[in-house]
Amino acid sequence: MFFKLASFLAVVALSTQAAIVSRTDVTREVYIPEGQTIDDFCTEWHDTCVAIAHRIAKAYDRCGAGYDGPGTARVDCLALTGTPATDVTDQVVQKLGLTYVSP
Repeated sequence: MFFKLASFLAVVALSTQAAIVSRTDVTREVYIPEGQTIDDFCTEWHDTCVAIAHRIAKAYDRCGAGYDGPGTARVDCLALTGTPATDVTDQVVQKLGLTYVSP
């Protein structure tokens, strides 16, 4: 009985956490600094996102290869303040001195 209750509560907790993150793609395309690999860039993105978002709430970020080819990345950074989450992507872009591919 305890195991079933614990399993149910774990599913509810995961469902609640997933509901906080927007299902809409809010990622944006940025140019990555010249000479930086996507892996190195995404590590720097994550670290900066956590540093900024954790001032508000738990951080959630995405970073991956961009749709516009080499030298670009798709990114976002959210502070999980509730529904909807607080988007702090612009703050991370500014902190890292990045430029959006298209406004």
